[in-house]
Amino acid sequence: DPPAIRKTIFVGPAPEAVVFDGKNIWVTNSLGNTVTRISPSLEAVIGTFAVGAFPKGIAFDGAAIWVANSAANTVTKLRATDGLVLGTFNIGLTPNSIAYDGKNLWVTLQGTNQVVHIGKSGAIIKTYAVGAVPAGVVFDGAAIWVANSNAATVTKIGAALNVPVIVGSFPVGQTPLGLAFDGAFVWSTNSASATVSKK
Repeated sequence: DPPAIRKTIFVGPAPEAVVFDGKNIWVTNSLGNTVTRISPSLEAVIGTFAVGAFPKGIAFDGAAIWVANSAANTVTKLRATDGLVLGTFNIGLTPNSIAYDGKNLWVTLQGTNQVVHIGKSGAIIKTYAVGAVPAGVVFDGAAIWVANSNAATVTKIGAALNVPVIVGSFPVGQTPLGLAFDGAFVWSTNSASATVSKK
């Protein structure tokens, strides 16, 4: 028998992405323009915080929560301890997903088919052209991978280098969206193919 649902917690409208900061769970509410903070031990909401329009991706950098505001063309940085907004930064058209590489952040820009590399200050370091309509992004410990949803490819960027460079783009299934790293391989969900690919 499948395990029963332990707890259902109501957050904001149209929750989109989720991240754990080592203590709490954070959820983007895409139609609420907010993020919700949940205490796993209390199994309850302990805060809701305003961000930009249509928040989608979310990441934790060890101290702050970063949110990609898709309709605002910004990212918002919040202090993880209390949700205080530390800054909102313009980064490009239609930011979607966000990943932390241990030093800086990477955000996919669906409106320009790019991924932008930004520092913890919010300053843009460099922007890279990837495939059509980039969706998910993940760090594998040495490289950044981007799922190009309208190109049926993933792009690999050598993020651990002093100056990151694009290694190449590689075929996967149709409409790759989500990415995950298992400690050895990168996996992509291929929505239109009803498959996952292992790279």
